Amino acid sequence: MLQTVMQQNLLFYGIGILSFFGVISQIWLWMIYGRMTKDMENERAAKGKLIRQIRQRYGLLKRMGDGNVNTRAFIERSLYQYRHLGRTLHQWRRTGTVTLVLSLILAAAGYYYAGKLRMGLAVRQDYLWAMGIAAAVTALVYGLTDVRYRRSYLETGLLDMLENSGNAAASGKSAKDAFQPEKSPAVLSGQPGQGDESRGQNSAPLETAAAADKLPFRKNKKAVARMQQEKKELKADLSRIRASVGETAAGGESEKERKTEVLRNMDPAEQERIIREVLKEILS
Repeated sequence: MLQTVMQQNLLFYGIGILSFFGVISQIWLWMIYGRMTKDMENERAAKGKLIRQIRQRYGLLKRMGDGNVNTRAFIERSLYQYRHLGRTLHQWRRTGTVTLVLSLILAAAGYYYAGKLRMGLAVRQDYLWAMGIAAAVTALVYGLTDVRYRRSYLETGLLDMLENSGNAAASGKSAKDAFQPEKSPAVLSGQPGQGDESRGQNSAPLETAAAADKLPFRKNKKAVARMQQEKKELKADLSRIRASVGETAAGGESEKERKTEVLRNMDPAEQERIIREVLKEILS
């Protein structure tokens, strides 16, 4: 059986087939990374689903984790879990190494059994040549495809894409909040006006509050402090107005009581005379 295999050069065929599959696997892996890189650079025209799935999963994890996501670890895990034709990217990469090792084993076995079966020095040298050619072709394909660089470039591009998309969303949200600031408590708790004078005094804080609301929230501290000061001044003015109104009312009541007391102390004839004069003035 072994002699038949050696005589029909089946080991040479095995070495050639294994080397062929190793070369094809590395070229295929190079094409996979190339397609993924194109999808990353132009996501709208992407033909594969991996880049869109990565972006969607990253956004979901960021919302669930309140923005705390290890982006680099997420990208590496996504690439490790990705499968093409039922095989991961790591398995595709290992195919070339496995086929090379098997080819070298077959070549070494052929060299050994060719000497043991006394098939001649030329046959043994052919196995040595097969071993060297398999190793040289595999190394050449690995060097030309440079899959490691393509993977590193893909990871860097995905990292930049995901982090920039998160920052853009956060900056858009902050800009929206800046253009729609919350109302100041000093404005919402303004005192109602008392007459025309209090309305005029209320107009100044309201105008200041309206102007302050148009500013970003971070630049609004001085405006808020100014509104609070004006609010205090307004309260003081209102207190003075109430005090003056109370004094006026008290003075009117005291004057009325004084006149009533004087009228009561008069003689009835004098009271009748004064009442007649008042009625005469009213009816004339």
